[in-house]
Amino acid sequence: MAKTQLTKKDRIKIRKRRRRQFIGLIFIALVLLGVGTIVNYIAGRVSNLFDDTDERLEFANQIRPLVELDVANFSSIDKASKDTLLEAAIWAAIRNEDTSIYEHDAEDWLLVPAVDVSKWIGKMYGPDFSFQHRTVVRSDLEYTYDETRGAYVVPPTGPDNDYAPVVEKITTSGNTKILLVAYCHQNVGTYNSEMSLVKYKEYVMIRGSDGYYLYAIRDPEKSEIGG
Repeated sequence: MAKTQLTKKDRIKIRKRRRRQFIGLIFIALVLLGVGTIVNYIAGRVSNLFDDTDERLEFANQIRPLVELDVANFSSIDKASKDTLLEAAIWAAIRNEDTSIYEHDAEDWLLVPAVDVSKWIGKMYGPDFSFQHRTVVRSDLEYTYDETRGAYVVPPTGPDNDYAPVVEKITTSGNTKILLVAYCHQNVGTYNSEMSLVKYKEYVMIRGSDGYYLYAIRDPEKSEIGG
């Protein structure tokens, strides 16, 4: 069979068609790449939306002294022991402030500035929480308030318990967030300092002008544990 001879015009048409096909393939590839990027971006945003790890860690730090002191249940903040809440705020200041700049008394006990305690009272219980600085006494410890120095004299012995809070779940309802808190012992002597569960509590946090503050501590319903 005789070979068909392509004219110059035909060859130009073929080259143009191949060029259009090549450009079309590049365009499709770019579109698919763009769609993939958008999908990955949306997936990442959705994942971040439902990942509340940072919030749970922030709440855990906020309530940590209360967990360490194993504060008794109360149905509202005004029914809680103010001495206990004040003690927890003292330890919150110690845990979070730069204690290297704090003074010590003659017996080398730490002097915690009342201004730092007030700061953490506001962070934990809200700016409207009513209290006055005073000496806090319980069966085995005393936190003497030195009005002259404007500081609490804190004994070297810390809270009796070595509980650590793990906020396992946050449930939002209206202007409140309910934290399901696992009280854990840190077994320091074990491999990787494993944590062992002791019990659960619910911390009810109520929304204020610039954050959530403690309102109540209660036992959770059994259905909430592990749910």
